[in-house]
Amino acid sequence: MPDAGHRYGAPALVMHRGDLYRILLTAARAAGCRILTRRRVVGIEPGPPPRVQTEDGDWHEADIVLGADGVRSVMRAYVAGTDDATGLQPTGDAAYRILIPHDRLARHETLGALVNRRETIRWIGPDGHVIGYPIRHHALYNVVVLHSEKPNPSPTTANGQVQRAKADAVDLCRNWSPSVRDLVSCLPEGDVTEWLLYTHPPLSRWVRNRVALLGDACHPMLPYTAQGAACAIEDAAALITAFAHRLPSPDAALALYERIRKPTSETAQASTARQRSVLHLPDGIAQSRRDSAIRAAALAPLLPNPDLWLDRAWQDRVWGYDVVGDTLRACAACCPRQYPHL
Repeated sequence: MPDAGHRYGAPALVMHRGDLYRILLTAARAAGCRILTRRRVVGIEPGPPPRVQTEDGDWHEADIVLGADGVRSVMRAYVAGTDDATGLQPTGDAAYRILIPHDRLARHETLGALVNRRETIRWIGPDGHVIGYPIRHHALYNVVVLHSEKPNPSPTTANGQVQRAKADAVDLCRNWSPSVRDLVSCLPEGDVTEWLLYTHPPLSRWVRNRVALLGDACHPMLPYTAQGAACAIEDAAALITAFAHRLPSPDAALALYERIRKPTSETAQASTARQRSVLHLPDGIAQSRRDSAIRAAALAPLLPNPDLWLDRAWQDRVWGYDVVGDTLRACAACCPRQYPHL
């Protein structure tokens, strides 16, 4: 997305998720947050004030409780009710997530030029796609292989991981382009982690009393449009903005958060299923029509593009979205005397 800075005022960036965690952890500690680890939540009392119980028996009280505990959320059952909470659904897809050291690829006779490029590169279908891009100033090359789930010879962990041999990944890509085969062949020897992909239908609500969900806990985002972390950060930005602008009560701020974020995030969530169907078409007439439409839109960018990443209207709606401005306008509608300038 080379023109993102010009169109949206900020560049399109990718980063190692571990680096994002480190940045957030550093900022939280600098703000005075106390970080408790290995404290699984096993109980919730709504209050007010709400409090949660951890498996060590301790209770923790707060003004509000936020459940940002991922696709297998414990908090979802309390907020959304049992029926919604038990709706986690396997998609039938899985992903190899692979980090390859730059030096290992740079020595390869055909991959050296590839890994020095700044752009994200994708190889599409049939029945899957592969994406690759450099991170950490080209120290690592991130490769994600999305494909139909295979039978599991080894047990799946609680968070949906399967350990596979390198040979399984190599065999999966045996009929792909030479570049993909070469990339996968550069995997370090040993097991490779495969992530099984799950989704969840939209919840009836995100907020109950003073307990709220955000991120994958309330809108599990499949990776086909790369919006999972982005939407979770937007959730946090909306919450911060609502609480920073003195709405009548915490309950009003949480209600506004749900009203702003729920439809936007669920639209993004639905777009991932559409993108999956477009990218994973089997060879045939539909695939040929898709490819022709992508080529036509490349020559005339205002034409609709079946590949959402390349579709101008989708880019404007998702990457051009101003979550802080949207939340401020909602605050002004709630309290017009307090925000006469909005």
